[in-house]
Amino acid sequence: MMKTKNLIPMALLAMSGWSLPAGAGEPVAPPPPPAVQPSSDWQFLMTLPGWGAGLSGDIGVGGFKPISVDVGLEEIVDHLDMIAALTLEARRDRWGFILDGMYLKMSGDGETPGRLLNSVSLDVEEVLAEATVTYRLWEGNRGYLDLLAGARLISMDTTLHFDLDSEGVQEVSEDLSNAIVDRVVSAIKDEVGKAESRARAELEALNLDERADALRGEVRAKAVGEIVQHRAAAAIIRTLRDVTPAQRIFIQREIESSREIIAANKALAKAVVDERVATRVSSARSRAQQAVERARKKLAKSIESTIRRVIPEEVSDTEMWVDPIIGFRGRYNFTDKRYLAARGDI
Repeated sequence: MMKTKNLIPMALLAMSGWSLPAGAGEPVAPPPPPAVQPSSDWQFLMTLPGWGAGLSGDIGVGGFKPISVDVGLEEIVDHLDMIAALTLEARRDRWGFILDGMYLKMSGDGETPGRLLNSVSLDVEEVLAEATVTYRLWEGNRGYLDLLAGARLISMDTTLHFDLDSEGVQEVSEDLSNAIVDRVVSAIKDEVGKAESRARAELEALNLDERADALRGEVRAKAVGEIVQHRAAAAIIRTLRDVTPAQRIFIQREIESSREIIAANKALAKAVVDERVATRVSSARSRAQQAVERARKKLAKSIESTIRRVIPEEVSDTEMWVDPIIGFRGRYNFTDKRYLAARGDI
């Protein structure tokens, strides 16, 4: 037991760095290292931190439907235009203040499918600024641990640039105009055909009634005429019994000639009417075609104007918000020249 008791103090002395001076019977301890105390003077620090990040989430600009993106550091670096970061820190005793800021600008472009656009490019500018207060919970030879709290401001300015293809816009406008006008004209023709069929049916029904009345009148007139002719013939026969056969043939030929002249006049009148109707129909058709063509061109210009208004040269949007944050930061010294620093906040 005594040997064991003697070994324990010796082991403690060796671990703690104590030594036995030569010729001394009792161990003498060297002065202990001074305890690390926070400095009572202000300490200032300025750093230019490195940067590496990725981007993931949903991005939408100016009412356009958001799209899901997942971009890594390598792709961001490929499209990086400018980046600047600066950290200012002041500390006294256990309290400290940190001002941190970063500016980032990226851009990228690409071709687009379709005939309206040559390309679309995107510019993104981001500003991150935060102010935090720190309180040192622990500090020693191996490092320190701080509690931090503050606020972080994030501002993102996104701009979409559209490079319109003028020829493509005109082609699309004309195609849409032709399609719309053709559908309208087809619909009008269908409606006109239906209306014409209904009108023809109504007119035919009306003509049948008129024809029936006319036939009734013709029948009555023919009956009356036959009666009159019969009476007249009887009178003529009574008064002109001496008409020769030659005279009768001459009278009959005159009657037939008059009928032929009347028929020829009717045919001529019908031909004249038909020609006038055909001329009017051709003229109306030409005027209608010209009106349709004017409407087609006017509609194409209106569509082109609408496309250029709906797809502007650029669309931009800026979002800014402030988040409260709380977290920790610390540092661990492996050697005099090597250490590890870490920070996390939420």
